[in-house]
Amino acid sequence: MADVTSQAATLLFVLTLIGAAPAPSPRGVITAAWPAPVGHFQPRASDIPLSPGVAEQEARDQALDEKLKICRGC
Repeated sequence: MADVTSQAATLLFVLTLIGAAPAPSPRGVITAAWPAPVGHFQPRASDIPLSPGVAEQEARDQALDEKLKICRGC
């Protein structure tokens, strides 16, 4: 009985692997992502406005960096 159970488990595992394999694409067909519909785009960090607190902190950090004359990348 244990032999039948192990064979069934092995068969189920193999069938799962076969079902999970991607279908081969025909030659010459490019499988790329579709372009976004008109009016849709992927937002970038520069598209999102900074909150007032973050903008003020960045200004203070920049002023402190200028006062300290820290050489970065030397």
